[in-house]
Amino acid sequence: MAGKASMSHEPREIQAILKEVGGKDVLFFELGKGYSIDLNSDQCQNTIKEMFSVLLDELLKGSIKVVFSHEPGYKTKLFIESCELYVKDLNSEIQRVSSEIPKDLRIVK
Repeated sequence: MAGKASMSHEPREIQAILKEVGGKDVLFFELGKGYSIDLNSDQCQNTIKEMFSVLLDELLKGSIKVVFSHEPGYKTKLFIESCELYVKDLNSEIQRVSSEIPKDLRIVK
């Protein structure tokens, strides 16, 4: 029923989970092999740009929405608030870009 799924207007949800891994604050995107953004790294901004590129590739396949959560017991309130805002802004940007993608560029499965 692949045709039926492609006709759905509900966006595919991509989970973005904030967690602590080895003493580092990580925003993990459940997409394909999974993508981790080490929020404490000097390379954080570059990794965020790379992740946005991956999300744009996914957007060509169909509507997406990033859903933020954090692991139970995660305590760094600043990162929780920052990541909530980032995901909200990210979804707004995804919507804006989606409306600008010509239909003939979209990948239909």
